[in-house]
Amino acid sequence: MRMKFFLTMFLLVVLMIIVTACNSNAESGNQTNTEEEAGENTETNEETEHLIVAFPNFYGEPQDLDKVEAELSKLAEEKINATVEIITLSISAYQQQMNLMLTSDEKLDLAVVLSEQFSPQVSRGQLHEIGDMLEEHGQGIIDAVGEDFLKATQIDAKQYAVPTVRDFAASYGFMMPKEYVEKYDIDVDQINTLEDMGEILRMIKAEEPDLYPLTSNSPGESIAYFLRFVDPLSDFNGGVLPNYDNDLEVVNYYEMPEYVEMLKTFRSWYEEDLILPDVATTQTTKNELLKEGKIVTYSQALKPGIEEQNSRDMDTEMVAIEIFDPVATTSNVASIMWSVPRNSKIPEKAVELLNLMYSDKEVYNLLTWGGIEGEHFEKVSDEVIKYPDGVTSENVGYSLNTSWLTGNQFLSYVFENEDPELWNQIEKFNNDSIKSKALGFNFNSAPVSTEIAAVSNVKEQYRIGLESGALDFDKYYSEFIESLNDAGMDKIIAEKQKQLDEWAKINGIK
Repeated sequence: MRMKFFLTMFLLVVLMIIVTACNSNAESGNQTNTEEEAGENTETNEETEHLIVAFPNFYGEPQDLDKVEAELSKLAEEKINATVEIITLSISAYQQQMNLMLTSDEKLDLAVVLSEQFSPQVSRGQLHEIGDMLEEHGQGIIDAVGEDFLKATQIDAKQYAVPTVRDFAASYGFMMPKEYVEKYDIDVDQINTLEDMGEILRMIKAEEPDLYPLTSNSPGESIAYFLRFVDPLSDFNGGVLPNYDNDLEVVNYYEMPEYVEMLKTFRSWYEEDLILPDVATTQTTKNELLKEGKIVTYSQALKPGIEEQNSRDMDTEMVAIEIFDPVATTSNVASIMWSVPRNSKIPEKAVELLNLMYSDKEVYNLLTWGGIEGEHFEKVSDEVIKYPDGVTSENVGYSLNTSWLTGNQFLSYVFENEDPELWNQIEKFNNDSIKSKALGFNFNSAPVSTEIAAVSNVKEQYRIGLESGALDFDKYYSEFIESLNDAGMDKIIAEKQKQLDEWAKINGIK
């Protein structure tokens, strides 16, 4: 009996151990499942970030911007778990407004940087360095732009911005409605100099005295802005490289004989009423002036497809007049860039959105042409679009008409009046253009930031007026040069020469 009792007790203990172990495993399994579910819920319920994006508008804020913003947010939430708010600023006030936003620490996650502001913004610490972020979140950008052209938006080998994918070269000249070309039997191929162009302007003025034939491309820009014949070496704040070579010797652009002659030419045109009287101060766009019958021509950077682009914008067929040959400089590549402002608290997420703009056709064309197919555009084929019936460039609710602005232009639809081979033509244009000897050099203005600021103030006071003929050359030019010198122009040129020499040595360029 005693042995039987102990055996029974032993079996009960073993049974209890087994039951306890099973319960423990069950609880452990439930805990593991709960943790896994919690992990899944945490990943699924990750907080949606809100990104603020700013870029310039050239023709006023689009009426249906809110619709596009909503569609973009929908796509971004699906693809990168973010919503998007778009701010567009008039190009005439863009640099000033952007400076205010960056200095006030206003929330801003992505923004367009114009070439002349790039180096100053970097020197003021206003842009995130995004090289490592591109490696992790921006492979689409790297693939679209290419390593060589990415270097054009580096300073001291650090990546502070990325260029939009587009024409990386430009020629310079004028645009004129085909109506006037045919009316006055103008052979545009015979217009090769500013003197040739002056003869055409005088002929038009004589026939149509109520017109002021010429204006600048945009409010706040001079006529000379799109008539370039030097490598500005990142900006026009100091030294430039004549003839895109000059044995890498930097000179003062504003004292070059060619520049002086151009100013004298514009002044004579202005005095002959060939230039819009308030060209230096007007806020009226060239589109409005042309449609109102006040002007005929405007200066323009040229490239394949520019005639069709301007024709669509002006609602009349336009013709390009090339004065200066195609050339590729760092400034061409870096003329339009996207950056992540230091104001952004979520720079990695900003780069994720930027990556979509360079790699996702739906996102890119949404920003460029509008979010609602059938309302803002219709597809003619997979690659070709047109305005819907009853819609024109004048009444369309959304169409930036700046496909070079919003990321990777090679993802863009083309309009039905454009050549479907346009992007191949632009690639050939890039490859065949003159290449500046300093292509890839980016000036770091930090060592002379005080002088840059002073020179910029002087330029703001004189440059548009002189470069559009509105200021009397004889009265103001010497005053302009003296003020530039007092502001420290020589120091800027010396620093630019020093950096260019160092860059050339590192890169084996002689």
